[in-house]
Amino acid sequence: MGACLMVKKQALTQVGRLDEGFCHYGEDVDLCWRLQRAGWKLFLAPWLEMTHYGAASSQRMRRSAWLNYHRSKCRLFRKHLGHPAAVAAKLLLTTEALGKGVLSLARPSSSGRRKVGDCAALLRKIGGY
Repeated sequence: MGACLMVKKQALTQVGRLDEGFCHYGEDVDLCWRLQRAGWKLFLAPWLEMTHYGAASSQRMRRSAWLNYHRSKCRLFRKHLGHPAAVAAKLLLTTEALGKGVLSLARPSSSGRRKVGDCAALLRKIGGY
């Protein structure tokens, strides 16, 4: 899933551009939350479509994309909802990673072993959210 945003220049001048501290995920939500807090109205146009060719960034680096997605969730919660919310998000994400790792052990295939490795990598790296 992704987003296509059209934003007035005055709005970006007021709240700032996309936060480059997010890596591929969450920067659109962060910008929308900042715009809304600054009083700008947000509109959704689900009847409009945009074609995105690729997802090449995420496909080339699945494990790193998965890690970045989870780190971005924690960053988003910490930035907008405070440290306690980020700790809660981190706890939920860690529980999710453990659950996926345990379920992957039941799969004898190489994809199951790869998922266990992904979960282990997340548990090691998410520590610094």
